[in-house]
Amino acid sequence: MAGQSSHILIRNARVVDVFRGEVIEAEVLISGDKIARVGQVEELPEDMQVIDASGKYLAPGFIDSHVHIES
Repeated sequence: MAGQSSHILIRNARVVDVFRGEVIEAEVLISGDKIARVGQVEELPEDMQVIDASGKYLAPGFIDSHVHIES
């Protein structure tokens, strides 16, 4: 992540909770390469990059493994 913030806040996302089967409006804080918090983020790190995800869905921890082996 050279040249990028080590903290990213994704705001206004529709967060998919696959364990509860719910979609909630929430913020997701990423610190380094880890999801640090899902929900309301009160204290914002100084070097934060903010992404507005209005109208978008977010599934924390989900990996899109759709591949074509022969490609």
